[in-house]
Amino acid sequence: MPANVVEGTAAYIRAITGTRTPSELADRMQACGFSWCAIGAVWQQATTGGPIRTGLINTPEKIGRYAAALEKRGIDTFVWGYPWLTKEAEFVTAMGRAMAVLAKPQTLLDPELGANPSKSTGKLAMQKAADGAKKIVNGLRALPRKPLKIGMSTYGIPPRFFPLDAYLDLSLDFVGGQTYKDNATIDKSIALFRMHMDTAPAAKHTQLVPNFGLFSETPTGGVRSKYPEELRSHLYEFVDDPEPIDGMIGWAENFITVKQIPVLKTFSESMRRGACLLPP
Repeated sequence: MPANVVEGTAAYIRAITGTRTPSELADRMQACGFSWCAIGAVWQQATTGGPIRTGLINTPEKIGRYAAALEKRGIDTFVWGYPWLTKEAEFVTAMGRAMAVLAKPQTLLDPELGANPSKSTGKLAMQKAADGAKKIVNGLRALPRKPLKIGMSTYGIPPRFFPLDAYLDLSLDFVGGQTYKDNATIDKSIALFRMHMDTAPAAKHTQLVPNFGLFSETPTGGVRSKYPEELRSHLYEFVDDPEPIDGMIGWAENFITVKQIPVLKTFSESMRRGACLLPP
């Protein structure tokens, strides 16, 4: 078995707003038992009838301040970004600036619709999507301060238009599906990723790192934080899965409530003790 790239639970951190200090955020992450995290850096998005825009979720300066507080508490820190086809060079440059402020340069890619906005499964569209994946990953590896670790997360059940196999062919350090809401998709997602990884020679040493959800949808289509009992049930679906799981990351830190914290801490400790490594 390859060595784990990440271990334990984590959370995505979105735009850091308000008056919360770096120490306060780090205290909250530590209270949840998280051993790693990913701070939002670059977001690319197509505008209606307009250009594809490259924006910052958090500036490198802000990322540096908050990452230092997290790393001081032993929480391994990544930056994550959402790329878009045809703007790979801009994405790589901006992500390089964000990674430069970390003690260890490491990144988590979140390519979803932007990997193939046409949603076409035609040969040309899929080749463009595969080329886009190569431009991003190889571009990051060509930076003066290249990332020590590159992870990727995407749809829990990737649609056929998503270039999953192209990403797996790039020898990523870890990959996983976003199984945020529907517990019934967790086993299916993990099995699907494992199947694709097992048929990709370049993914031989890639770690499977699924994504859990800290939120639920409301009947009107909105979102709310999961109630403690919902979160506990959701997390233990990963214990029951036959695939050994060493690392997980949750969307997203802004949904964490005071009542969720003891659930997360207990699960994090159970995971450290091997709860997700039970034999089938």
